[in-house]
Amino acid sequence: MERPRLIQDIVVPKRQGASTLPDAGARPKRSIREITRDSEPTRPDLATPVKGAEIVSVPSVFSSEVYKEDHVQEPSRASADKSNEPPHEELFTEEVASHRPGRPVGMWIGAFFSSILLIVAASNYFYSVSVSVAPTQNAVQVSKEITARTDGGAGSIRFETVQFSEEALQQVEATGEADVARKASGRIVVYNAYGDKAQRLIKNTRFETPDGKIYRIDESITIPGATGAGTDQTPGQIEVVVYADAPGKEYNIGLVDFTIPGFKGDPRYDKIFAKSKTEMSGGALGKMKVVSNEERTTTVERLKAELASTLATKARAQAPQGFVLTDGATRISYEEIEKSSEDLGKNEALIAVRGTVHAVLLSASDLAAVLAEGSLQGSGYDPAKHQGMVRLIDAETLLLAPKTELPLENTKEFAATISGTGNFVWEVDAEALAKDLVGTSLANFNTFVGTNYPSIARADTNRRPFWAFWASDFPETSDDIVIKIEELEPSASLGE
Repeated sequence: MERPRLIQDIVVPKRQGASTLPDAGARPKRSIREITRDSEPTRPDLATPVKGAEIVSVPSVFSSEVYKEDHVQEPSRASADKSNEPPHEELFTEEVASHRPGRPVGMWIGAFFSSILLIVAASNYFYSVSVSVAPTQNAVQVSKEITARTDGGAGSIRFETVQFSEEALQQVEATGEADVARKASGRIVVYNAYGDKAQRLIKNTRFETPDGKIYRIDESITIPGATGAGTDQTPGQIEVVVYADAPGKEYNIGLVDFTIPGFKGDPRYDKIFAKSKTEMSGGALGKMKVVSNEERTTTVERLKAELASTLATKARAQAPQGFVLTDGATRISYEEIEKSSEDLGKNEALIAVRGTVHAVLLSASDLAAVLAEGSLQGSGYDPAKHQGMVRLIDAETLLLAPKTELPLENTKEFAATISGTGNFVWEVDAEALAKDLVGTSLANFNTFVGTNYPSIARADTNRRPFWAFWASDFPETSDDIVIKIEELEPSASLGE
């Protein structure tokens, strides 16, 4: 019969620190059998009461008689083996040191996927798309009747006029002598501050200097009326050549102011006046060294060619912003003038030529719109939708043929024919394009642009950062869409 046993709570001894463990070198050597036996779990000794432990009642299946008969209990195997068991702390230290587990694989997998998620989140935060755009170009032959007006208007082209003069001179050998009677001449600007109505001055109208010298115009002129009122008034003005009333070098003078003697006693006397634009020069009287006719003719033609190039360049340079000077839009008049100089030798003379240019400048935007309406049919251009979306490259090469002769200083409107090669370049609205692309599919980009933007000939996209390969749409805000428009060289528009 099985011996009855007492069931007791086992109090585990308090674990000591590593510092209290006995010296490992002093531990006695043990056999394999002892080590194997020690590795078995230790069963509590039910026969030996633990000091301070509370005795638990024995179940009723154990009778008191049996207990009485066999009250002397043999030591259990577990308690017997305790005498040979090494200290508990030694076994604990040995097994922990030899069986410590490695770092779990799951931790590395989690770290890997966390890094991937972090990269994706950072990429989404910095995600942007750069779009490179090449504008559409059309080079077509144009020939169109146009109407130009100073104030513009529907279907017309605004225009402005400019007029100015330049002089060219050359020192030559004077081989002959002759009696000379030449009148000094120069350019003046006549102003009209009398009112908003134009004022006409007839041929030979006199202009007087403060010291009483008289100069006259050799053609009738009309001075435009003033604009504005009060302190904001701007007098009308016109430039004209005047000639001295008599020959002689005493009329060779510098810059001065002029009045009109014919207006004395009239309110216009103080309101219509003139100022020198150039010096008065060329006046002479008596015997002088002169240049041969052949030498004079050759020199004059050379000076005219020089002036033509200079005046054309300066006329284009003086064009206001947004206006263009085309071929055929200028007229240059020349006059030979006499110049004298104290630096001339006894047998030398000066030949001088004055060139005056009258130029018509056309509004570049109006010109492009008027010509595109009839010339870009079939290219997707719709005047109602694309007004102001095309411009002309090299508009200076177009030929303007006015139906009325230049100059047009006092003309408000004129008709002309313009012809040549129109090199049109479409304007791309970068801001509108960026807004339209927000959230759209990258895969459908070319189809979207081709359908909605005839102004774009070619476009490419570039995602940033470069590893954002998973992004299939444009960003959700236009600030993250950068539009870069390619600059065109003039030769590119010609198809060269």
